[in-house]
Amino acid sequence: MTKISKDVLFEIGTEELPATNLADLFESAGENILEARAKKAFEDKRISFKKCSVWSTPRRLVFYIEEAAPVQAPKETMTKLLSKEEAYGVDGKPTEKLLMILKHRNTSPHETVIADLNGKPYCFIKKSEPSKPTAAMLPEVL
Repeated sequence: MTKISKDVLFEIGTEELPATNLADLFESAGENILEARAKKAFEDKRISFKKCSVWSTPRRLVFYIEEAAPVQAPKETMTKLLSKEEAYGVDGKPTEKLLMILKHRNTSPHETVIADLNGKPYCFIKKSEPSKPTAAMLPEVL
C-alpha cells in the first residue's frame, strides 16, 4: 500500500470582513500573514507540503495546502547528559551518577548513545517521537 500526498482544503465561514482588513492581508508587500501562519503550523507539526495558498472573500477564508505528506516526518531528539568518562566506568558499566540521571528522566541505559561533541565523546539520551498520520493532526493544525 503506497501512501500518496493529498491536498488539504480548509474553509472558514465568517461574518462580513471589512474590505480594508482583507486588503491589508492580501495586498501588502511581502508574504500574507495568514499564509505565513498556515505554513508555520504545518512545519511545526512536521508535515511537509509543496505549496500553501490562502484566499478570501468578504465571508470566507480559504486555506489550500498542496501535496501534504500522508504522515509527519520522523523526529529524534538527543539530550546531552555527561561526558563518556563520567557516564561509564573503565569496565564499561554505567556509573551511579548516570543511573541516577536516567532514573530521574524515566529512561534506561539502553536508550543512551555515545556521540562526539566538539571532538569529545558524550553520553546522550536518544528518543524517537512517533510519526502520526496527517489526517489525525489536521484538527490540531487548523
